[in-house]
Amino acid sequence: MMKSHTLTNRLWSKYFWLVLMWLAIALSIEFSLYRLVGSLSEDIPRLYGSYALRSLFFILSSLLIVGVCHTKAVKKQRQEGGLCAGKAPWRKHQSLLAIGIFLLNFLFLSLLFLAPSLFSTLAFEGSLVETLSAIFFFVGSAVLGTKFCGIVRKRFPNKILVMVGLGCLTFIFFVIAMEEVSWFQRVLEFETPETFSRSLGSRFTLCVSSLLVAYIYHIWNSFATQLPYFLTLLVLASLSRLGGTQKTRRMYMAFLCMLVMTQLSFFLQGDAMSRLWDATEYKEFFIALGFLLYSFDVRRNLLQYV
Repeated sequence: MMKSHTLTNRLWSKYFWLVLMWLAIALSIEFSLYRLVGSLSEDIPRLYGSYALRSLFFILSSLLIVGVCHTKAVKKQRQEGGLCAGKAPWRKHQSLLAIGIFLLNFLFLSLLFLAPSLFSTLAFEGSLVETLSAIFFFVGSAVLGTKFCGIVRKRFPNKILVMVGLGCLTFIFFVIAMEEVSWFQRVLEFETPETFSRSLGSRFTLCVSSLLVAYIYHIWNSFATQLPYFLTLLVLASLSRLGGTQKTRRMYMAFLCMLVMTQLSFFLQGDAMSRLWDATEYKEFFIALGFLLYSFDVRRNLLQYV
């Protein structure tokens, strides 16, 4: 027992110093190029010179992080006997929904190339994309709120913790949905009082919501954008290697390819958008969709209690 504890401490110490070294390098790069906060400003993607080397650094960092996690996952699976992670196949409706998301993303990208003005119009406040995002959050809030009411009189382990989690998520989803529709200010035609104006899920859900990391044209230069993008690509590659049915593996790779294609599309055609940040509403659309699917994940996990 003592030997195992000592080994754990050594590993923790090694990774701690590796993280510190990575942070020192990352901060040095950010300071030399942007004086740290400059990368957080909106700008067209910079894909040349030192900026390209910076992206390469994030790619290698992502490879290291996901590589370590992937190696540990494979080792754990072998110890448990067989590649069990991700082994359960997607349900039929999940596969159909995934195909629908592919087609929808193709539609968005087609608009970007063939009708960029319409692509930008759909990104305006009160547009179809924003309205759908709000609907997703409202439905997600309703799903979780209904499940909250359904388990009030039930008895099961960690009930209080589950109810607090459901209550918080229900409230958060509702607030985000109301924010998407500006608290119906445009409908009811009232202004926000000056006093106020100044003042997690299944692998399927992960795949569908992963597309949001590619709708980042105006903030590509941010380190907080590039690293999640490359990490998402490599996580999908890792999942495709961790077992499961052949169909599921292909889905992981299909989403990976879709992420690459989407990002390349914005690199090639992003300047055709009317506003630099038009892709943001589409990003929020996929965020809302991901949270909606997550609410159904939570509901399904609680079916055993009500």
